[in-house]
Amino acid sequence: MEGKQRIFNILDYELVIFDLDGTLVDTAPDIVKTIKYILSYFDCETKTDEEIIRGIGGGARKVLLKCMGDKGEENIDNALVVFREYYVENCAKTSTLYPYVIQLLDFLKDHNIKLALCTLKIREATIRILIDLGLSKYFDIVITADDISIPKPNPQGILKILEQLKVSANRAVIIGDTMSDIMAGKNGNIETVAVMYGYDSEEAIISAKPGFIVESLKELLGK
Repeated sequence: MEGKQRIFNILDYELVIFDLDGTLVDTAPDIVKTIKYILSYFDCETKTDEEIIRGIGGGARKVLLKCMGDKGEENIDNALVVFREYYVENCAKTSTLYPYVIQLLDFLKDHNIKLALCTLKIREATIRILIDLGLSKYFDIVITADDISIPKPNPQGILKILEQLKVSANRAVIIGDTMSDIMAGKNGNIETVAVMYGYDSEEAIISAKPGFIVESLKELLGK
């Protein structure tokens, strides 16, 4: 796999930081169900699954504002409360791992690579998903929306991870599916890898100019 005339070898890094939604786990079905519940709860105009999925990325507030339309701003604080209560209980009902997630995490652990998660999902839902899908044992640190004050593309979460794991920026890489993931990595001065099967558009990802692009996590496994 090539990018910028360079060959990417994930084992060249001491730390791999993963995004969650759209990168490791397809959480869209449970998010869609939750958003539809919110729209009904606040008597908002209905949205199709595709419309909701296009809004995923950037945290609950962002997707709610996109989907709630004119009723978003005036109801957002209450909507976030309802979202948290409903989503935490339903966040892992139908969410599934993407192909090669376990193989890649096992591969990295076998090579003593430090692993971190940096997500804009709330902590309660993140931990439940990690436990229910068998991922919790892999990560040395998990940074969620509840652990930062400024979301991606700000690098605050990435910088926290680097500091706590005592890894220099040039020894770390982030893998994500959105422009925000890639820009957060760039803003934190770490290498960036974009996956193309997630929730952001191809145009958005390419415009962020990631260091490398992969179609499948299989491409990151050792030969």
